[in-house]
Amino acid sequence: MNIQITEADIGLGDAKRLLRPSRQASRGVLYNGEGKIALLLMKPSGCYKLPGGGVEKGESPADAFLRETREETGYRSKITAYFGTIEEHKYRNHFFQLSHCFAAKAVGAPGSTHLTRAERRLGFSLEWMRPDSAVAMMEDMFHQRTEYSLRFLLLREKAIISNYLYLQEKNSLKTH
Repeated sequence: MNIQITEADIGLGDAKRLLRPSRQASRGVLYNGEGKIALLLMKPSGCYKLPGGGVEKGESPADAFLRETREETGYRSKITAYFGTIEEHKYRNHFFQLSHCFAAKAVGAPGSTHLTRAERRLGFSLEWMRPDSAVAMMEDMFHQRTEYSLRFLLLREKAIISNYLYLQEKNSLKTH
């Protein structure tokens, strides 16, 4: 998977691309033994996102995903797949985010979350959902919302979950 999302894809501009990433990130699907995936509800907007965030200096994308997943959900996890990358070209904001995308299985009982001030302000709340239901919800929200950044986020998350489902169907991804 190597997906590029531009303003044209969200219906708010042209397909212009930026040359250098402004931010490297890691994100993806955290799944449990029931086949459900972790989603973080952002209470003020009513939208959901997958676990993930920025790659810190000296950190690999895989290590960043494991750290972000634990911080945001409280779960330790084991990476089971690397999907590739998603580029978000927010030309209007001169911001290019390159996200490395993973799947990981939740391991053990949840511990404490360690949310940043911004994540607490966004009201992150963990919910588990069937992946096909999550894709349908993301699609509906994408068509309902007009906010620039939310449209990028919803399209990105829908692409990651859809790729996860595709790999499951092809039996390329073992989830149990």
